Amino acid sequence: MTETEQAVVGCLVLDWAACREPEVQAEWFDTPFYREIVERGKALEAKGIRPDSVTLLEGMSREGKAEVLRCAERTPSVSGFAHYVRQLREEWRRRSIRQGLEAVMLERTDADDMTEGLRALVAEQDALAAADSRQIGQTLTEAYTDFYTGLYDQDVRHLSGFPALDKLTGGLLPGSVFVLAARSGQGKTDFALSLMLRYAARGLRVLYYSMEMSRAQLMTRVAAQMTGIHNARIRDKQLTDGEKQKIGQAMGQIRGRDAIRLTEQRPALSSLRDAIRREQPAVVFLDHLSLMPMPRRKSRVEEVAETTRALKALALETGTAVVELVQMNREVEKRASKRPLLSDLKESGTIEEDADYVMFLQARKGDAPLTGNDAFETFGYLEKNRHGGTGHMRFAWRPQYSLFTQLAGTQEIRGQAVP
Repeated sequence: MTETEQAVVGCLVLDWAACREPEVQAEWFDTPFYREIVERGKALEAKGIRPDSVTLLEGMSREGKAEVLRCAERTPSVSGFAHYVRQLREEWRRRSIRQGLEAVMLERTDADDMTEGLRALVAEQDALAAADSRQIGQTLTEAYTDFYTGLYDQDVRHLSGFPALDKLTGGLLPGSVFVLAARSGQGKTDFALSLMLRYAARGLRVLYYSMEMSRAQLMTRVAAQMTGIHNARIRDKQLTDGEKQKIGQAMGQIRGRDAIRLTEQRPALSSLRDAIRREQPAVVFLDHLSLMPMPRRKSRVEEVAETTRALKALALETGTAVVELVQMNREVEKRASKRPLLSDLKESGTIEEDADYVMFLQARKGDAPLTGNDAFETFGYLEKNRHGGTGHMRFAWRPQYSLFTQLAGTQEIRGQAVP
């Protein structure tokens, strides 16, 4: 309880109508009775009831009424209201900083995690300080002018080169999050590598975090994609001299190869942020999400939730598109319909909530092994699209070559018409 809090509450009780500017937020008060007064006043206004000394106190506890009335008695007039509110907000910010620092020290367990917590605290305070010095948002005219001018700017969507996927998504937008999910052995990494190569070929800088495979293992798959040589033979080095030359020549045919950076690092959020600022990639791949170091919380769900929210915020802050590879849980195997659902994402519902796009891969393998140039028919189910419709598409997946090719036609489009 502070004299500033008492002065603000006293003004509100004496003359709520005269104290509409600047607006007061309940969270700025440290004393529960005072927060209650602000919440009551706003609730009354929402119902069309004028807040006054009677309606504000109606239903409060005896102790609460006595405390609030003392505030009114000690406040001679409302003329100093604006000054009191500015001081109240300043005290709230200082209190928030102290509490934030204490939380970082007590809840964060290592240097990277603590650094990320401090960055989040500073960013929050920077936003509050900026809000004090500028008008909120834009006028409709300003927003529409920016939109109209943007129609003449160069297209910034990141197209994959898979026609059906690009038709549904319109291409990845800068600052968006794309979740690529599947059960183990369903082609997530092969598909991600295809996207990596396609984005780079279009002139985009790409940063690929491989947290499950070495760079040599990734290159085995890339070489198989480029040459059509069985990846097991490349892995085991059972190659003719001609095939070795073919693999060497294929590397020279990869367009944009110097725009791709591969790393086996498992990045904490702070090191990922630093890497994005240093390398300035258009697209970052996280293969896969659950292997990232995460802040320690009471449950795995809380850890994943905090991480996915931070990744979305980082994408928006930097303008980098983030592709997260995610495991599905086993629920799909228990249903009569094997079509994936958003609830099949493993570990946390916030993976879906924080994503702009969610796509599931599902291969129809059957019992017979692949021979020769055979392929598994594989469906890509785009089950969330914040910027358009959803639907599914068909691919031929040749795991022996780590290769995906799209089959003719998008089978279904839902949510909106796509020209």
